Amino acid sequence: MNIDQIVGRVSQERIYQHVLKLEGTRHPIDTPEKLDLAADYIHSEFEEYGFKVNDQEFKVEDFAATFRNIEGVVGDGEGSELLIVSHYDTVQDCPGANDNGSGIAVMLEGARVLAQEKDIRNLRFVSFSLEEMNPAHTLRAKKFAQSLGLTDDHNRYIALRTQKLMKQIIEYQAKAYITGKNPTEALSEARSKLEDKMSESEIM
Repeated sequence: MNIDQIVGRVSQERIYQHVLKLEGTRHPIDTPEKLDLAADYIHSEFEEYGFKVNDQEFKVEDFAATFRNIEGVVGDGEGSELLIVSHYDTVQDCPGANDNGSGIAVMLEGARVLAQEKDIRNLRFVSFSLEEMNPAHTLRAKKFAQSLGLTDDHNRYIALRTQKLMKQIIEYQAKAYITGKNPTEALSEARSKLEDKMSESEIM
């Protein structure tokens, strides 16, 4: 296996075209149809490269839709394998080009190039859905925030002050994650640092 030859076959143009094809919000609540189109696109690309393709369907509690992880496999599954992954869902109101369109694009181009290598066996490429957030939790939080008068119908914070506080909470959460806190612990720690600045509705 010649690494230089493999790298030499990587096409920047193909990577760019993948990003153009996938750019846009792919969110299970806001744009579920775009989420499905992205899954279909990844599936079709894997098929074009000659992979065995499997849609791993799954559901989440308290949410009606069915979601898919798209898996492309080369080899018989015996012994060790090379696993390369990406995720194709985005957060709300996000173009998803940098996170995660670029990741999908590189994964797909890697799949195309490595599929041509006769000496490489047992490759597994998987693109996941719902990496960003459980949609049932997101929907509950969205409705709860609206009921408290914190956000409008487009999920925007009504007051600038609230928006700034929530941004600070997210920053504190991220720092807590780095220290090994789980999501619940990280949120609790972040809220405790700002609780004296928050209204009763914001604390809830």
